[in-house]
Amino acid sequence: MTAPNAHADAKMLLTRIAGKAPPQTGWEDGTRGRPECETLLSFARANFRPKRRHDAAPGDILIFRVSDDEAARTAGVMGGDNFFTYEIPGRDEPQTAYLGHFWRTRLVAAFSVPDQFLNPLPVAAE
Repeated sequence: MTAPNAHADAKMLLTRIAGKAPPQTGWEDGTRGRPECETLLSFARANFRPKRRHDAAPGDILIFRVSDDEAARTAGVMGGDNFFTYEIPGRDEPQTAYLGHFWRTRLVAAFSVPDQFLNPLPVAAE
């Protein structure tokens, strides 16, 4: 299985894989992701294959809950060497982080992605 482009935007990848955009996650609509509104987690469960969190491999979708009193609203794509790429609302560039203690304790779910969606994302012609 080939991992997606390291600079792939998690939201764009989720949209491409599921054929529809993920729901608002709280940052965009001003609700700050209330815990009772697990829209991102519900979206992932409906569109991807769940797997055990500690079995996440390159190319898998990761869902994080950054704060206990908020919904899971951070999605990432597992890369190699325990690094993953994720999106921060309001920033143009995706971020890369090490899946160390901070992120592992906030990881609530992992999902595998069908192989047909793991081709490199299209690059604009120059």
